[in-house]
Amino acid sequence: MMQNLLLVDSGASDATRLRNYLTKIGYQITAVAKTAEQAIENARKLNPDFIVMDFSIRNKQTGYSLYDNIRQHDQNIPILYMSAPAA
Repeated sequence: MMQNLLLVDSGASDATRLRNYLTKIGYQITAVAKTAEQAIENARKLNPDFIVMDFSIRNKQTGYSLYDNIRQHDQNIPILYMSAPAA
């Protein structure tokens, strides 16, 4: 069964590479959110099976607060944080 995945990443090139890889290994990317607000809206509207989230999303919210906001809506959705050193 293909899992629906929400990808949260503010970096366009990183999001594209990750989206291509995840699609190649069998995930269906339901949405790519570039801001915390988009991530919250998509998590509520689309009910993805899984979320892959850039921990250092560039926005008004931190990765911690975004996690808390998503958890208020759905306690059970798996969330995988990713992070990379700033260039």
